[in-house]
Amino acid sequence: MKRYVIVGNGVAGTTAAEHIRHLDKDGKIDIFTDESTPFYTRIRLPEYIAGLVDEEKLILRKPQWYRTTGAELHLEECVQGIDLEEREVHTAKGTAYPYDRLLLTTGSHSFVPPIKGVEKPGVFSLRSLTDAKLIRDYALEAKRAILIGGGVLGLEAGNGLRRRGIEVTVVSSFQDYFPDRWTFPVRKSSRNRWKRWDSVSFWVPNPRKLWGAKGPKDSLWRVVRSCHVTWY
Repeated sequence: MKRYVIVGNGVAGTTAAEHIRHLDKDGKIDIFTDESTPFYTRIRLPEYIAGLVDEEKLILRKPQWYRTTGAELHLEECVQGIDLEEREVHTAKGTAYPYDRLLLTTGSHSFVPPIKGVEKPGVFSLRSLTDAKLIRDYALEAKRAILIGGGVLGLEAGNGLRRRGIEVTVVSSFQDYFPDRWTFPVRKSSRNRWKRWDSVSFWVPNPRKLWGAKGPKDSLWRVVRSCHVTWY
């Protein structure tokens, strides 16, 4: 019987466990995560911040799924070391687990700019359900929020805070606060929806500095007329 160890319980690790079980009906599967919740959707975290869904609605794989799949989920058990010679992983609880196949699916992490003050209370990054809980709880007493970054998750998180009655300012390094890597249909539909937001302001690079006195002749001017945009 083969022993499979998966480090990470996100979409990659969970899907891998499902396919491993399909190919190997008898193998032992251990999944490790430092989080306290089974596999959940990160995409809906902004809805959780807004108070539109509860934690239960976020969970995509209930405990029953792990039992049916025959995978043992180790919640709040962080893998801290790998012994390649002994083919073992060592967890923060001091336990060693042998493996025949090891898969690392730890995912990414939020980049926090190395600027003064990021360690202070009230400064958050959004990656996990724990992050979303901290933001939601802090937002109960907050009136204004500054959002650094113009990605999809960040903008949706800003919308979640807006829904809670918080005034949101988005600071982005994009020349147009809708990233160039998005396809045109996505950018267009996003503008049509987000330009209707109230209580949201955008700070974007000054086009006069980038393109000269007349500024660019593209969609940025239409965005500026539709939203609360400040150039810097």
